[in-house]
Amino acid sequence: MPEVVDADRLRHHSSVTSFAEVETQIALLAEERHRGDAFERVVAHFLRHDPTLGMRRVWTWFDWPGRLSAGIGAADLGIDLVAEDEQGDLVGVQVKFRIDPRSHLRWEEVSTALGFRPDLFARRLNYGQNLFQSFQ
Repeated sequence: MPEVVDADRLRHHSSVTSFAEVETQIALLAEERHRGDAFERVVAHFLRHDPTLGMRRVWTWFDWPGRLSAGIGAADLGIDLVAEDEQGDLVGVQVKFRIDPRSHLRWEEVSTALGFRPDLFARRLNYGQNLFQSFQ
């Protein structure tokens, strides 16, 4: 099994000094699922520690405590992370890693996350290496 990239470990690793280096290390992982999981952890770390975003808490979709009470169960609906902002509003976050960061996301890849339960999140973020868009 390939080594899983951990954002906190990378931050303290002296040879990793830029996002491009993190991106390169993730791209070297053999399986798409491992690349996606690693990039998800990097984005979660970014959301937790970037003061300009104002996020109080960040959970993975399956660790988010409100998932079951919202009647969602174990379904994977394209939301990878759930964040709570400083106002207490929930933000649904979808994360997409691309080996070629210039490649574009297709509607089919984001439609479920953007269209699911509009009442559940105050806003949605779609995060890839080359984009950071907020969907109201």
